[in-house]
Amino acid sequence: MSRLRAPRHAFAAASIALASLAAPAHAVDVPSLIGQADDAALVTVYLVPSMMIYRSGLDEAHMQQQACRYATSGPAGIRAVVKLLKAANLAASAIYQSLDLREGVYLTMADGSQSTFVFQDNHGGRTPVLGVAGTSGGGSFQTTAVIANQNLSEDLRAWAVQFGGVGSGSACERAVPLPLGPPK
Repeated sequence: MSRLRAPRHAFAAASIALASLAAPAHAVDVPSLIGQADDAALVTVYLVPSMMIYRSGLDEAHMQQQACRYATSGPAGIRAVVKLLKAANLAASAIYQSLDLREGVYLTMADGSQSTFVFQDNHGGRTPVLGVAGTSGGGSFQTTAVIANQNLSEDLRAWAVQFGGVGSGSACERAVPLPLGPPK
């Protein structure tokens, strides 16, 4: 009997430890952050090519250095990104963990404040996609862990093709474009 109790206690301890990592009370209100995204004057999307492999996970600064950068101030492109974020069913997550960031969406408002959404890549259709949402402005910065549906990675890459133009950054220069569709 004591053998069966040990795993249950271990699981209970692990559950309590995960619950203690819940977002702080001052965390970002994700629905209102997405609602404010409609007012963006500029959108910048960073996408690390899927074929790029690193020895360790990328933090936000390294993700930006290694990613292809796409930006637009065009209303259609901004609306399309906001629509993607809304369709991703972003929700606050109770679990914070170290992330290997591969995608970032930065919405800059006319007043200079910024809303930030950074995510892991959806390697192999894993769901949900883990990330962090944040807001900055007026000298403060607040963040919260978020989850998104598994289509976000694919949708951001499709957006970059349609609205982002030619990506800039060291990863874009090194990336080898893959042919689309069957060979001819």
